[in-house]
Amino acid sequence: MLELIKEYITSPYLVEGIKKSEGKNGVSESSLILRLFPGSPSILLNFQKIKIEREVINRERDLTPYKQFVRESAGILNRYELEFDSDKIPFRITDHDKMWKEWLKLSEILSSKYTGAEVERELGYMTSVLDDEQKLFPIVAGDYPIRELYGRELYKIKFGKDNKYSRDWYETAFSEKLLFSQTCRLIEAKREDKIQMAGFADLKRNENRIKRICRRTGINIGHITSIEQKTVYSGSNMARIPDRIETEFSVRAEGGLLKRETIVLTIKKA
Repeated sequence: MLELIKEYITSPYLVEGIKKSEGKNGVSESSLILRLFPGSPSILLNFQKIKIEREVINRERDLTPYKQFVRESAGILNRYELEFDSDKIPFRITDHDKMWKEWLKLSEILSSKYTGAEVERELGYMTSVLDDEQKLFPIVAGDYPIRELYGRELYKIKFGKDNKYSRDWYETAFSEKLLFSQTCRLIEAKREDKIQMAGFADLKRNENRIKRICRRTGINIGHITSIEQKTVYSGSNMARIPDRIETEFSVRAEGGLLKRETIVLTIKKA
């Protein structure tokens, strides 16, 4: 069995992310930047804390008051610290108390600045989430750049003699958690190593979630022949962090592509 060597990141990194969706309702694209600031690892437990700063690249102008409120309230999730175990899997938010105190101050400002039933509902929801680390953690860890970087447990994969590994694995695609039959392949080279992942969703086992995707997108579920995933991790020092991650999810029919979602992360030292 072959596993990836694990090394801590020891200097800040800049992660540029682009997410694009194409389908019946047109094309949409969003982008953001993450800055990773690693702390010194715990020698005893092999854990590491990483401070994360998140910046959404907003291109939309002339926002409605409610959209401006949503943007301002979501800003509370743009600075936090995660703790990672020895397999580079995040398992807790270390500065939850600080985030909660900051939210109490921000929510007071927002409630005096914006009014309406929608605002009250959103403030109530945000308060209930930020008050409970168990609710907040999956939201933070499920953010697509964190999910792409750390959510697939790369460093726990045990590749066989053919450098392949197969598993059933949940992926978040089209805003739903779908179960994929996934094959992972390690390609080693002098300049750059790669991990390729190819997955096919079980249409029957994911039926209810696929129905929700279809309701949101206008796709006829009877036309779907497959839902597929392709992911490629590449880098010159994969033991530490990849240089690039590319993921594509696609909904296909006999006549071709019905919907596609692509995510690209570019990672470099800050």
